[in-house]
Amino acid sequence: MKPSAILSAIKRNGKLLPITLVVVLIPCMLIYFSLEVAVTTPNQGVKISGIYGEEIQADDILQIELVKGIPPTKMRTNGYSLGETRIGYFKTTNNGIIKLFLYTSSGPFLKITQKNGCNIYVGYNKKQKTQKTYERVMEAVGKK
Repeated sequence: MKPSAILSAIKRNGKLLPITLVVVLIPCMLIYFSLEVAVTTPNQGVKISGIYGEEIQADDILQIELVKGIPPTKMRTNGYSLGETRIGYFKTTNNGIIKLFLYTSSGPFLKITQKNGCNIYVGYNKKQKTQKTYERVMEAVGKK
């Protein structure tokens, strides 16, 4: 069957739009979620870019540290997980909620503990990038 005949059959059945949306949207979403977040330090706070990003004021941060691992998680509650990439909110095995921006399963990870009880973890593919991000955030915010 020629490609034009297949396209005509799809058009007749009214399924071209849904198929086109799936073929275009899914790859775009995969690319978007695979982009690493940027962690910046405006006004002595911390800003994490991206779909689940947020800006945290220095006064709302209890502690910033570099940790070797993250708490074990049992499920994704709102976010994205594919391979080693985990972005969004995840429930831990002790039923706490943590926010992850991870592109690797091995540490170190930047951990930001907030006064509201939410812990944020950031981990890049390159350990040096995670280390440098930690140093930059510590210099700007200074919470140990």
